Amino acid sequence: ARNQSPTTRSRDMLARQDKKVQLAATAYQEAWNAKKLLVGGDESLVGWRQLLREHIVCMEDLDEAEQKKVKAMKRKKNEAERRILNGENLVVGAREKDRVPLWIWHFSSEGELNRDEVLYQGV
Repeated sequence: ARNQSPTTRSRDMLARQDKKVQLAATAYQEAWNAKKLLVGGDESLVGWRQLLREHIVCMEDLDEAEQKKVKAMKRKKNEAERRILNGENLVVGAREKDRVPLWIWHFSSEGELNRDEVLYQGV
């Protein structure tokens, strides 16, 4: 079993990161539930968005995202060439549909969800 330590190290690192994400998500969900109870169960008065399991996704790998962009541009170029040959209207430029990060990535950087504020100072 030689040369397996880098793979094991990578798996361990990913497992640690997943655990950190799950702990942060659990802390947020518990704080959100506590605020909801304090405002009488009315979700509109909580002031934070509810974090659902489908909101927790990894960001795309930069290399994979770049490869997807290149493939999309090639498809658009081929489509434009086909339209020219058929005498159809040309699609102006190769349009891309960029994936926008979910709200959770923006929310955590705004400073409103500081772990110390949520967990230690209370609501």
